[in-house]
Amino acid sequence: MKFKKRQIIKLYQGHAQCKLKGRTFTYVIGKNKEKLKKEVEDIQSFLDPSPEFKLFQDELEASRIKCANKDANGKPITKPTIVNGRQQMAYDIPNSEDIKSPFRKAVSDLEKKFEKAIKDHEDKMKEYESKFLDTEIDIDLLHVDFDDIPEDIGQDAMDGILPLIDRNAPDKK
Repeated sequence: MKFKKRQIIKLYQGHAQCKLKGRTFTYVIGKNKEKLKKEVEDIQSFLDPSPEFKLFQDELEASRIKCANKDANGKPITKPTIVNGRQQMAYDIPNSEDIKSPFRKAVSDLEKKFEKAIKDHEDKMKEYESKFLDTEIDIDLLHVDFDDIPEDIGQDAMDGILPLIDRNAPDKK
């Protein structure tokens, strides 16, 4: 059976949400999850940074630590911040938005030093979204009979396994 790589990720997420009972249902979900996990890991490996980009990330992290405010023990202070609508912890770097700050100077220098690695990484991310996820792979997954689906399945889990439901079950009117 052929699926686009983005569908494989969605199927895996749907299978991961299935925490229900029923011998046949859990068997099918378990076997499919094994196969899907390997495919998802292969897909995600495409996102692994190049050694050069990883070096850029490491040096950028070192600059953040060096420029961050420190606590009494000399450890960098972190504070909650919102990035892409999600809260996460970030180093407390004074004047980090000021283009003339030591931190911004360090970032600018690193961006110049690793210009090619950054561009290659950005191009790779664009390719991932625009082409890579739309390529098809052939994977042999088990189907689940509609009658074997537990009554208490949630909508998200149902949506995640929908392509693998045997629709030959008689309509229940």
